[in-house]
Amino acid sequence: MAACVCAALSGLMYAINFRAASGPPILVIAPVVGANAVMMVASWRAWKASAQPVGRRFWRAVCASAVITLVGTVVDFRAYLDGPIPPPSLLQAGYSVTPMLLLLWALYRLPLGARNRGERQRLLLDIVTVALGAVVFVWYFARTQLGGTPMGDQGTLISAVMVLISVILFGLVKVVMSGSRAVDPLALRLFAGGFLLEVAGMMASPALADRPQVSIELVSRAATYVFTTAAAVVQCRAADATGTGSRPTDRRLFSVLPYVAVAGVDGLLLVNLWGQGEIRLVVGIAAVTLTGLVAVRQIGAFRDNARLLGELGRHESRFRALVQNAADVIAICGPDGQVTYISPAIGRITGQAPEELIGTQGPTVHPEDRITVGQTFRDVVVDASRPRKAEIRIAHMDGGWRWVRVTFTNLLHDPAVGGVVTNTSDITEAHAYHLQLSHQATHDALTNLANRTLFAEQVDLALARHDRRVSLALVDLDDFKWVNDTLGHPAGDALLVAVAERLRRGVRPQDLVARLGGDEFAVLLDDCDPTEADITVDRVLRLVTEPLVVEGQTLHVRASIGVADAGPADDADLLMRHADLALYEAKGAGKGCSARYTPAMRPKLDVRSDQDALR
Repeated sequence: MAACVCAALSGLMYAINFRAASGPPILVIAPVVGANAVMMVASWRAWKASAQPVGRRFWRAVCASAVITLVGTVVDFRAYLDGPIPPPSLLQAGYSVTPMLLLLWALYRLPLGARNRGERQRLLLDIVTVALGAVVFVWYFARTQLGGTPMGDQGTLISAVMVLISVILFGLVKVVMSGSRAVDPLALRLFAGGFLLEVAGMMASPALADRPQVSIELVSRAATYVFTTAAAVVQCRAADATGTGSRPTDRRLFSVLPYVAVAGVDGLLLVNLWGQGEIRLVVGIAAVTLTGLVAVRQIGAFRDNARLLGELGRHESRFRALVQNAADVIAICGPDGQVTYISPAIGRITGQAPEELIGTQGPTVHPEDRITVGQTFRDVVVDASRPRKAEIRIAHMDGGWRWVRVTFTNLLHDPAVGGVVTNTSDITEAHAYHLQLSHQATHDALTNLANRTLFAEQVDLALARHDRRVSLALVDLDDFKWVNDTLGHPAGDALLVAVAERLRRGVRPQDLVARLGGDEFAVLLDDCDPTEADITVDRVLRLVTEPLVVEGQTLHVRASIGVADAGPADDADLLMRHADLALYEAKGAGKGCSARYTPAMRPKLDVRSDQDALR
C-alpha cells in the first residue's frame, strides 16, 4: 500500500508539471525514493522467506538492485533540490544501469522448468518467437513513432538501446513462459510487468525531451517499484501457505503467445503493405491468412493433444496411486536381475527407500534362499510361458528377516515394461502362524516334546540312512497312576513336564525325545552305537530317578527303559516292538532299571498281557 501511495504521488506531480514547472523537482523524486525503499524491504523479506536456493538467489539480486538504486538516488539527491530536473548524469547512469544488469543476471539464471530435452527445445523456440516479435514491435515504434521523426542520426545509440531492450525482453519472456517453480509464478509475472514498465519509460523518454520539467522515467520507475513490491508480497504469502515459496501450478502443454507474436508481426506487415500496390497487398493478405489458418489448425491440434495427454496423465496418476499405495511390492528387473523400478511399499517390508535399491540386485536375500531365487529367476527368463513363485526370506533394516512370497513374470517382450516383473507379498505373520499350527500338529501340548506322529516320521528317516546306526529307547514311569490318584491330575501333569525336561537334559543334542502318550516317552538315538546308547540311557535313568518336589511333596520317581538297536532290515514298527519287549523285560526285572532287546525275548509275546499288570 505504501508503494502504491508513493507511485500515485509521483504520477500526480508528473501531471501537475507536464505543461509547466510547478514546485521544486524534489516533490517528484521523493515519492520515487519512498517506493524504492518499500520495494527494498519487501524484496528482502521475500529473500528470507524463499525456501529454494534458486528463489533465494533471485530475490537476493532484486534486493541488491533496490539497495544500489536507493543509495545512488540519495547520493544524487542534491541535483533535485532546485531548478529543473537535471539531465542524466554519469552517476545516474551507473545506479540505473547496474541494477538492471543485476536483475537481468537474476532472470537469466532462473531455470527453464523443462523436464526433458524435447520440451526444452520447444520452450526455447517459443521464447525466441515471442521475444523476436516483441523486439520487432519495439524497433518499429522507436524507428517511426518517437517524436514523429526518424532517429537515423543516432543509429549507434539506437542500436545499443535496441540490443539492451532485446536482451531485457528475451529475459522477461523466458521467465513468463518457462513456468519455473523456483519463484512463485504470479510473483514472476508481476515482476515482469514492472520490468516492462521500466523499459517503456526508457523508450518514451526521448519523446519528451522538449519538456525538461518532467521525467517519464521517474513515473515508470515508481510503477516498477509497485509491481516488484507486489511480487515480493505474493512470494512471501506463497511461502507462508506452502512452505516452499511457490504454489503448485498446472503445467501448460502449449502457449498461444508465439501465435500472438506472429499475428502482431503479420499485422505490421499489412500496415506497411497498405498503399504499396494492389498486388503486394493481396499477396501479403494471402500470406497472413494462410499463416493464420495454419496457426488455428495447430492450436486445435494442440488442444486435442492436450486433452489426450490430460486423460493419459489422469490414468497414469491413478495407476501410480494404486501401485504406490498397494500392500504388495511391485518391481521391474532387467534380464541381469538389476532393479529398474520398485514401488514404495518396499519400505514396509525392508525399511529401505525405493531409490536405495534402484540399480542393485534388490533386497538382501537370506543365504539359504539365494539358490532358490537365482534358479527361479533364470527359469522365468528362459521360459516366459508362465509365472514362477518362491517363498524366501529378505533382510529388514532392523536386523531381522521377513518371509515373502515372490511371483516372477517375464515381460521382457513387452516394450512398455521390458523386464521381469516381481510381485512381493509379506507373509511373515502367515508363515509364523503356519509354523505354529505345524508345531502344534507335531508336538505334545503339555511337554512340548515331539508327538507320536513326528517321532514315527523321524524314525523312518533315520532308518532310511543305512550308513548310520540307530537305537530306540522307550521310557515308562513306574507307578504314575498312584500320583494321579493321590495328588491329582495337575500334580501328574507337573510331574510329566519335569520328567520331559530331564529327558532333554539327559540325551545328546542330535537325539529326539517324544511323548507317545500318558506316562510313556521315547528317545531316538541317531548315529549311536550300543555302547554310547547304554551310556545315554544310564544318564537318563539317573536324572529321572532324582527326587522331585511336586505340590509340596518330595517324590522319588522311578522309570523303566527298554532299548532296541535297529538291524539292517528293521522298519519302524519292528524297532518299536523290540523296544517295547525290552521295556516289559525291565519292568519284569523289578522296575527302575533298563533292558536291551535280545532275540530271546520273542517267545514272551504270549505273556504280554500278564505284563500289563506290572505297569
